[in-house]
Amino acid sequence: MTDQELQQLRRDKWRINGQPVRTLDDARSFIESVGFCQLYPPRSSVLLPTLLGAWAGSDERLPNPQQAFADARAREATELMVRLLRDHGAYEANLGEESNSLLMAASVFPYFYALVGERNPRQSPKAGARAPYSQLACDAHEAIRRGGPISKQQLLTTLGKGISGAALDRALIELWSKLRITRVDYHPEQGASWDLLLRWATGRQTLEPLDDGGGAGRYSNIAPGSGLGDRFQVLRWHGRCRTGRGRVVLWTFCFSFTHSRGGECIAGRA
Repeated sequence: MTDQELQQLRRDKWRINGQPVRTLDDARSFIESVGFCQLYPPRSSVLLPTLLGAWAGSDERLPNPQQAFADARAREATELMVRLLRDHGAYEANLGEESNSLLMAASVFPYFYALVGERNPRQSPKAGARAPYSQLACDAHEAIRRGGPISKQQLLTTLGKGISGAALDRALIELWSKLRITRVDYHPEQGASWDLLLRWATGRQTLEPLDDGGGAGRYSNIAPGSGLGDRFQVLRWHGRCRTGRGRVVLWTFCFSFTHSRGGECIAGRA
């Protein structure tokens, strides 16, 4: 295969070949085909598919998150992303860019969770000198557990006066970075709505672990039609998947998993 043929295959797979994604079914097929993507082009030199590019059918003159407010394509692609999240057709994770999160197919997300998520997600986070959570993050988690899905404005009301929007944003990022919570909806008047990730992913109000000796727990109450099914039993591998190499291993893992399904090295660049 020549370099030009490889580039064309990538353009076809990423839907930047003049054949844009327009429907929810198209978007679901696209995300399952590429495995994972971002909404906007990444700031780094990493080559990744984007939902915005797939919506536009091109990778030319795509806006970044700061320019999105003035671009109709960005608003329409964001609406499609929200529909994907509502439908459980994609899962979202924060990689340091709140306005440009990573979107993953339902078939990929459990493996990502095994590398990044909490070892025991049923246990509420606790603040402390060595803990990755502030007290506000712990309070926000409890409010979301009790009242989620819940908007940021509702969270501010629940947590009481004296909490600034910026402080709450930092607390939500702490929880989101460890896959404790996720954005599940968006309304122009209220903004994003948040819920516990495992509750939203499984579609149940409670999570009961199976005692299978795996050490990390796997969950029996996966909701029918949630898109995850028994793949969430990958959680029991969690203790064996954690590594200090961080994002490099994570990207390599997702990259390898994605290509192992398609057999063509055209979804990205490791």
